[in-house]
Amino acid sequence: MDDRNKYFGNENYGVIVEFLRGQRADWDGRWLREIRTWDYDRLEEDHQYIQWLFPLTTESEVVFAPTLRIFEVALLREDPQLRQTLVASFCQMLAFYGYDLRWEGDKCMVVPSEQHSQRARVWMTPENHNYRRISRILGALMLARLESHTRAFLEALERLYDTPDGAAGIDQLAMWYWRHQFPPNEQSPP
Repeated sequence: MDDRNKYFGNENYGVIVEFLRGQRADWDGRWLREIRTWDYDRLEEDHQYIQWLFPLTTESEVVFAPTLRIFEVALLREDPQLRQTLVASFCQMLAFYGYDLRWEGDKCMVVPSEQHSQRARVWMTPENHNYRRISRILGALMLARLESHTRAFLEALERLYDTPDGAAGIDQLAMWYWRHQFPPNEQSPP
């Protein structure tokens, strides 16, 4: 459904929550259930789905990308179904980057998957567009108050950055940006 004209300029009209609930397609006619079936090549090649899976309140560089409305932020934080949908999107992207989400007791952990080395070669290159995607993912998780997931992903990225390959492949600026997704009193140690 292309309702961009109704969306822009109308703070009371939101599209993200309906998309995340599977009640509507994005503006390119893609449903969440369809994006869930995409292979890694499709996830890499398409540059507009990420704004729908990991919404923010700030505008994207992508033309016609929706932002969360204030009333949608409250729903994202309070609705268990929406939070679970965000976690499912997170797991999909973790697999794309070569990671798995695990729980040990009440501790959320992001750990390298069996495909980690292969997947890291796809995205871990200087100035790669996936760094912006990762920033968006971290920001959306924080916005939804999924701090344990955000922190677990950041810790995994920091562990990777501390390796010779990670230091060579991940932009220093990207790492700085990711670390600053937390308020100053909650930042992970450098």
